[in-house]
Amino acid sequence: MQSLRYTPGGVAMIDAVLSHRSTQREGGHPRQVELYLQARFADRAAEQLARTPLGGVLRVRGFLAPRRRGSKSVLLHVTEFQHDPTPTSLSGSV
Repeated sequence: MQSLRYTPGGVAMIDAVLSHRSTQREGGHPRQVELYLQARFADRAAEQLARTPLGGVLRVRGFLAPRRRGSKSVLLHVTEFQHDPTPTSLSGSV
């Protein structure tokens, strides 16, 4: 996770990599899903993340968009999240 920074317009930003592990159902069968996803936290979400200890589970909401115009890679723009420092099951973490 990068440090909290501010854009020239004064908006707080943090770029991070989220890891996700879960079991999903596909075609009636369980499928293990493990991945890393580039994410960007902006404004209040960035300020909140800067105060959040590493580890635990984040439950995030946001949207996917191209990393930059014309790019085929995606970036998760996190608009809000909840932190659970003592998860009962792992669904994603910073």
